Amino acid sequence: NIVRGRFVNISEVCWCDSTNLFLKYSSLLKTTNRYLLEPYYTEQKTIFLDTFSIPLNPTIEEYINLLVHISSLETTENTIQDAFLIFKTIGQRCCEQSNNLIEKQDLQNKLSHKSIFPTRDHRWVSLDDNPLISDNNDIAQLFTHMKNIPLIDISSSTDVLIFFNMCDIKSLSSSITIEHIIENPSDGIFIQNLLSPLIPYIQLFMKSRTEFFDAYQWTKSINMSSLLMNIQFNIVDYLQLIYRFKSDSSICIIREEKSYYDKNHMIFYIHYEWTKQLKYYRDIFHSFARIFIPYHNDDLIRSLGNFMNLLYNEEENNLDIFAKYQNFDLDFKDSDDIPWHMPSTSKQIKHIEPKIDENKVRMLLENVAQNQEQYNVYKQKKRQELKKHLSETSTIANNLSVEHQSAFGKKK
Repeated sequence: NIVRGRFVNISEVCWCDSTNLFLKYSSLLKTTNRYLLEPYYTEQKTIFLDTFSIPLNPTIEEYINLLVHISSLETTENTIQDAFLIFKTIGQRCCEQSNNLIEKQDLQNKLSHKSIFPTRDHRWVSLDDNPLISDNNDIAQLFTHMKNIPLIDISSSTDVLIFFNMCDIKSLSSSITIEHIIENPSDGIFIQNLLSPLIPYIQLFMKSRTEFFDAYQWTKSINMSSLLMNIQFNIVDYLQLIYRFKSDSSICIIREEKSYYDKNHMIFYIHYEWTKQLKYYRDIFHSFARIFIPYHNDDLIRSLGNFMNLLYNEEENNLDIFAKYQNFDLDFKDSDDIPWHMPSTSKQIKHIEPKIDENKVRMLLENVAQNQEQYNVYKQKKRQELKKHLSETSTIANNLSVEHQSAFGKKK
């Protein structure tokens, strides 16, 4: 069989494209792509790369041009995935460079004024628009409606994060400050007693589950065992958070919240409403789970919060079966890890009922009774006034009727 071919310059070829995106968009690209040799010369890789010095992949500039083309298309799940695949590829290439400082500035210059970053509200923006990484979904939702704050949802891929770091794109959480306003704080020993018995099992759970591997390593790096021994709990009547941008203090969002962890002072605030009923304990667990995760990850927070909720409702003599079902080991095998503990004033998790001042209750009931009696007197008085008014109205009406009849008789 005769296969049609052509001779091309060495500058027009490369060995392969790991993304396969040049082939995917080849019919739509206005510029000429490099020809890929791998599909035709699989066994001659060494000759082409070492002897002829053929480039292994397309250049970063060529990937950027491909990004520009992709961003000119409709923003769909596929185009966003393809854009992030290129981000990842460029991130890998940046890791291979010897002088990251020079490459960083060079990369930013090449990306300048190019709208290639997909935002969570389906727009393409450039570095000049100062986009931010949406690393905390709860906070991001507060600012999504602000078009002047482009937010980018990214994967947890290391190479993608490297690319964004090379672009000097900061995270949303690092770009804001969180101020809190509280009213009537009181000792949160109830919260501490609620959480304390769960702490050792949280460590065993995170240590045993692969999805928590990175998070668990992070807890060791920040000395979580010490944090748990020193963390304070406050129950408050009112909790307001102010999310304020560091670059522009006039941009802020004010929200009333039910929980907040002040990591600078290691104080965990809970609104008193969550301590009143058992149904709110689940919210406490999910909120507290956040302190064990180094970055905002809804799936991990939900998983750990659900585990805490199930554990709280589990009988102590059934822990072996529970551990097997939840796929974690009850034995603390690694002696290098410091066991987690939290001080507690109670071994049992019990809801602390509020103290009732009987004198105040009696006075309240007496006031209610007195007010009821006064109200009854008031109603009786109003009835009498109404009856008198109706009687007077009836008398006036009768007199008018008599006068009318008398006048009518005279006319006759």
